[in-house]
This record gives sequence, structure tokens and C-alpha cells, in this order.
Amino acid sequence: MRRTLGLAAICLVSTVLFAGCSSTTNLNAPTPSPSPVVPNVSGEVVVPSAASAPTTITRGSDGNLWFTERALNKVAKVVIGSSVTITEPLQLSAASSPTSITNGPDTNLWVAETGSDKIAKVSPSSGALLAEFALAPGANPQQIISGPNGSLWFTEAGRGGTPNRIGAITVAGVLSEFNIPTANAGLSSIAVGADGALWFTESTVSKIGRITAGGAVTAEMPTQTPAAGPFQIALGPDGAMWFTESAVDRLGRVATSGAPTDIALPGTQSVTGFTIGNDNNFYIADPTANSIAQVNTAATLTVKEFKVPTAGAFSVATSFPGMFVVGYDGKIYFTESGPNKIGQFTYF
Repeated sequence: MRRTLGLAAICLVSTVLFAGCSSTTNLNAPTPSPSPVVPNVSGEVVVPSAASAPTTITRGSDGNLWFTERALNKVAKVVIGSSVTITEPLQLSAASSPTSITNGPDTNLWVAETGSDKIAKVSPSSGALLAEFALAPGANPQQIISGPNGSLWFTEAGRGGTPNRIGAITVAGVLSEFNIPTANAGLSSIAVGADGALWFTESTVSKIGRITAGGAVTAEMPTQTPAAGPFQIALGPDGAMWFTESAVDRLGRVATSGAPTDIALPGTQSVTGFTIGNDNNFYIADPTANSIAQVNTAATLTVKEFKVPTAGAFSVATSFPGMFVVGYDGKIYFTESGPNKIGQFTYF
């Protein structure tokens, strides 16, 4: 698959299988498995509400995982022990379309409401909505992260004439917004670099951007391969920024000084969301193959694919297909927006 994922488009991480629609089911215990094991999707559990479109997932300060349900405007909690339980403590307003969620510096959860142009603050202890902060109409917030200056930082893709920006909001709700020189860039993912700056992807114009903690945009660098469609970005184990290129099925890299480069991923058919495991390997969603690709970028590149048992796990009909987080148990958890599940991947 070679498909540019436009995050600005509003319609738009042993094989034990779980059947039925129960919100509680047995998963592997969170203690590490004997090493070595064959990496595998070791569990999948259905989200209680049907067709909820689980989108992004994060670790909360309460020791649990939390994720957004974009289609039903909910925020849900995953409790992992000898079994996994999913509850949906928060119902947001209609058309809020919560896209991204992160753990903030104040230990609360922060949510980007893409549809209603708001940033929400949520209590991890109760799941209650603590506050909502309005952005400019058409701001179209995408990914939100905890960043410099004790603030939450997020991309604003813009819509209806509202420019694309990088936003920052303090835990008290004081908002700052910084325009990006390139218009209609398709801002999507954002991450903090080893240099203390923020790095972001511009999917539509195929660039990687850098903005300082003071709000100065210091770089917009074209990807090595034109029209690559950079999607998600994260700080790698080598101190460089790594990103997926959804339009050309590659993995990109940019050092804090230098130009972006990319590498082909033999055997993959598509790439979208990813995370970096505790083993320093990359784990990437491959929607077309319905697989998770394990990528080792050592001296000799190796790529291995592991099937997700449920078909259509990483639906490309939605934005943010296949978003990942490393859980407190070291295993990888991911959203399955198509079949409405949360998956568990064991690799140690």
C-alpha cells in the first residue's frame, strides 16, 4: 500500500485469541515471559462499545493505559493484571472526535478534541472531565504530547482558512500558538527531540519541521524521498528522530543536525504508526499485511512481520491506524480501529 495519510482530513499503536464482546478477558500476566520467546500478538480484547474506533493509546499516571474512542467521543481505560478490563468512564460532547491522548506533566490526561477544536483535561483517578480549553475555530488539533516548559504541545492541521500551527498549553490553560511557514502542510505527529526542541511531520508537503521551546520554527526539511507522506515521529534510541513514511512505505531518520534520510523496509506492504520497544527495535503497523513489523536498524537491517489474528486491525479508512504504546509491563499495546479492539504484542 502506498497511501498518504492526511491527518487533517476529518472522517478522519503463544496466540491467545478472545471471542465475544465482553470487556473483560484473560490476557497474559504482565510479568515478563521467559526469554527468548517468539514475538507474537499475545492478546486482543474487544472494546465494550461497538464501532467506537479506538484511536491513540497512552500510559496514565495511575499505572493504567488510556485510549480515545473517536467515533463515539469517549475516553477509555485499560487495567492490566491477570486479566484485562476495559471501561469507558468519560463521554465527551457530540462531535468532539477525540483523536490523541497523553499523560501530562501534572499527572492528568490531556486529550485533543479534533472535531470540536478543544483540548481537554481528564482525571486519571476518576476518568472525570476536569476542564476543556477552546482553540480557534478550525484549529483541527491532531497529536498532543507532554513537552518543554511544563506544557502540552500539539499540532494544529487547520481547516476552513485557519492556518496550521503548533500549539502549546500550560496545565492552567494558558494557550500559545505558533504559525508554520508552509501553508496547508498537513501537520500530524509531534515529539520532543534530544536537543529539547520539538520535531513534527508535515504529511501533505512531505517535510520534517523543528520548533524551539520558545516557539521559533528553525527548519522545515524535505524528506529524502519526495512525496513520502511522513506520518508518525518519535525520538529514537540513537538520539535521532525517526518517522514513518506512509506514502512510500519507508522508515525515515533525521539527526538533530543534518537532513532527513530514509530506508526501505523489505517485506512490508505499508507503514503507519510505530513505537520503539524496550529492546530498541521498531514496531510498526503494516495495515495492508495486517501485521506488525519488527525492524532492527543495526548494521544489518532486519525486518520481520507478525500477523494480527483479527482481519482489518489497522483500518486505513480512519486516521491514526495502528497506534502503539509500550505498557508498564514492557509489552506493546495497540489500537485496532477496524475490529474495535486493543491488542497486546509480546516480544521478550
